[in-house]
Amino acid sequence: MKKMILTTIFVSSSIFAIAQNGTWGGSWGETSNEKPKKDTKKKDSKAEPEKPAPAAEEVKDSASTDGYGEWGSGESKDNGWEGGGKAWGQDGASGSGLMKPKNAVPVFVKEEKMFLPYDSIRKLIVYSGIKELEQCELCSEDSLYYRFKIWAEKEFGAKIFKDKKAIGLDQKFQKITMNVKVPLMIENNKFVSTQNGEAQVAFTIWFQPYRYKYLFTNFVHEVPPTGTQTQTQQIYFEYYQDSKNNIEGNNKILKAIDKKIKTWIDKIGVALNDKPISLSNEDDW
Repeated sequence: MKKMILTTIFVSSSIFAIAQNGTWGGSWGETSNEKPKKDTKKKDSKAEPEKPAPAAEEVKDSASTDGYGEWGSGESKDNGWEGGGKAWGQDGASGSGLMKPKNAVPVFVKEEKMFLPYDSIRKLIVYSGIKELEQCELCSEDSLYYRFKIWAEKEFGAKIFKDKKAIGLDQKFQKITMNVKVPLMIENNKFVSTQNGEAQVAFTIWFQPYRYKYLFTNFVHEVPPTGTQTQTQQIYFEYYQDSKNNIEGNNKILKAIDKKIKTWIDKIGVALNDKPISLSNEDDW
């Protein structure tokens, strides 16, 4: 009976202790015999007045100096490192890490094929035309004939008139045929040109009073030997115009011969339409 009474007293005291402390013996490492510490601070008789809320400018200034400004200064974060605290490579978008630069996608423009004046009947490239000399004085066929010879000697050299295979002269001063060979200059750009073999051209010019007619044809490209080749290759310019391969390279060759022929046509027009010295006035310097 005495044991039962002691057991009941012990259980009742334990439950009472748990109700006071709120936990079973407090936190780990604490004993149930420790008494809770009393608050030693004395409450002031007068309550402290509440502090007013900080102004918007003060909040902004304090936020700008919380580690975002320059080291040791109170400036805003925009005056410090660029990016204002953003991760490297970020431009304000979400995400982090380094941004890889995007390479520009090259735009390839397909070059159109170049076509020179073409005679579909003879299957040849042909430059032809008739030039009227209405303002020329004393432009008979013999006068035009000698003017053309003077121009040709300056352009191709005087030796060409000694080669019977290269030139044919009409004793009636009405016709001259020539077979010339000139360097073929390819324009790489506006400032640089390189020679790519030679071009053979046959042309004929007819003379009548105050007019003449020209014809350029039989264009042949002489390509120098390469690799194990020992002889030059002869390629007709019609091949470059008909070929569907290497359009860019073929166009450069066609442009080179087109520029050469058009330059000759302009020079011949100036030479044959020039007023003879004997007809110029004494006061015309």
